Amino acid sequence: MDHPRTQIASIIYALCSGSPSAQKATLETYFTPDASFSHPLCSVPSFSSVELPVLGEIDSRWVLWCVYRWYKVLSPRVRVGIDGIDYNSETQTLFVQLHQVFHLFFVPFFAPTVNLTTVLHLTPSQRSSSSSDTAGSSESRRRTRYLIKHQEDLYQSTEVVKFFWPGGTQIIGFGRLIATLLCIVGAIAFAPITWMEEWGWFGNGKDVKERANTNEDEVNGVNGSKREKKRMVNGDFSGLDTCYKSGVYLVIDFFCKIYNQGVSDIL
Repeated sequence: MDHPRTQIASIIYALCSGSPSAQKATLETYFTPDASFSHPLCSVPSFSSVELPVLGEIDSRWVLWCVYRWYKVLSPRVRVGIDGIDYNSETQTLFVQLHQVFHLFFVPFFAPTVNLTTVLHLTPSQRSSSSSDTAGSSESRRRTRYLIKHQEDLYQSTEVVKFFWPGGTQIIGFGRLIATLLCIVGAIAFAPITWMEEWGWFGNGKDVKERANTNEDEVNGVNGSKREKKRMVNGDFSGLDTCYKSGVYLVIDFFCKIYNQGVSDIL
């Protein structure tokens, strides 16, 4: 790729929606021979020039080609849409937000739209191009060309189950709500641990207190933490009462939203 940001869309369309020959040509043109691949359901490690019986000499790009071939076997017709592209020239990384309509050939009437973010790590590859001047002399110039050395597909848990589990998104979403409720309960039940860290007994609170004592850093709120500790020692538990009241209100509000809107709306 000479211009990664503008060229990547056509590359993705060729890989996901192109013919098998277009897939192979795209991989050979824009991927390094030792390209690697990471996906929640499979991965291809980076390697090159491995000799195998019958197959002969292969590399990780050849394995990646097999992955894309199987991808098109599972869903012969894939529709892909690009939602956003960002390129970090300093780290030579492409970020592509996209969605795809994936239809398993053996599951009729089930064609979910799956959202994902693809991260493409690029590596520069120098290639020479010759140009002639008016006098007839030619000079060789080198131009930077970028190849993909690693592809990483990132999915939310509610998205990856769409490939093989009809209705799995709702179940996973409900499980995540239960996990949120447990976070609220845990935050209330273990509130004293938060106070001890605020007082500087352990964790980051202790680090902040040590830096303040050695005058290495000016940290706001240290004196307030000391006053809070003094009030607790003298029997002032207003902070404890406020924390528990806030936690109870959060739990009540959480269940009221479920009751008023319905679990399906929250999911």
